[in-house]
Amino acid sequence: MKRGTIIITCALAALAAGAVAEEVSVEDLLRRAEKTYREMDALEVTGEAVMEMEGGLSFDMRHSFTARLKRPNHYCIAWTTQMPFMGGPARGQVRFAVWNAGDGPYLYFGLLGTYSPMKRDDMAIAAATGISGGAAQQVPALFFPETGLGRSPIRLKDAQLAGTEKLGDQECYVVKGHDMPGEQSTLWISAARHVLLKKVIRWDLQDIEDSQPMTDEEIDEFLEETGQEVTPERRAQVRRTVDDAGDMMKEAQGTLTQTVRYATVKVNPELAVEDLRYKLPEGARLDENPFGGLMNQIDELAASEETEADAESESDAEPESDQQSADE
Repeated sequence: MKRGTIIITCALAALAAGAVAEEVSVEDLLRRAEKTYREMDALEVTGEAVMEMEGGLSFDMRHSFTARLKRPNHYCIAWTTQMPFMGGPARGQVRFAVWNAGDGPYLYFGLLGTYSPMKRDDMAIAAATGISGGAAQQVPALFFPETGLGRSPIRLKDAQLAGTEKLGDQECYVVKGHDMPGEQSTLWISAARHVLLKKVIRWDLQDIEDSQPMTDEEIDEFLEETGQEVTPERRAQVRRTVDDAGDMMKEAQGTLTQTVRYATVKVNPELAVEDLRYKLPEGARLDENPFGGLMNQIDELAASEETEADAESESDAEPESDQQSADE
């Protein structure tokens, strides 16, 4: 190819990319995307969510997911999590799901092998948000904006259009902004279809502001909503779990990055009732109080770690005692 042809081709490509980026403002782009989701009757997506921490405490947790949603309030979101701290033949693969096929919301918790009815859709999806690496929240919040799942995942503060970029064969607008101090978010929104194809959130842990401790009223509300008995012991258990998680985050240095990438996005697929009901694995048990079992498991794990730490301390102290006896 002649030099002049190469220069002209590159120039035309650059102009075309610039024209795409200048066609809409950030506000227009986000409004179109939200309108696209509101006008859907059904949606099916597949993808992967990755949580990575780098710094003092490092880990990489991956979640492959499928989400099916249908109006008015039916959905099935299932994901498999690769847990790096779990061994065995499954290599740390644990399954989870949250769904409502018309007979109420349910949560399947693979770590315990149990499934449980939930009181409300927003509670079911909120419960699944953290353990899914964000996969269970983003698309439902766009598709069901009336369910109270928090602000739209594409509504960023100080949002700015940062040009265009290709994801696979799809041209995307790139939008940058943030939701809180110490956090940066980047969106990739399809230029042709106006659907979210990728979101990356990056937190600088040392810059995250301390959150206010939960009040007794907030803890009691959580216990009641999750079907647990409100007692001083259970309240203390919840507070201890929240405080321990907060202390771990305070001590952590470095960055935490959440990446959710949508490999396929099918708009208005034909979804039958059975497509929206999770197929439970053999041996799954009904548990009316899933969070109580999980909290007890966390306490048992913490108690086991304390016992091991005490045993190690005693073991380290024994040689010193023996040496003192010998000197005497």
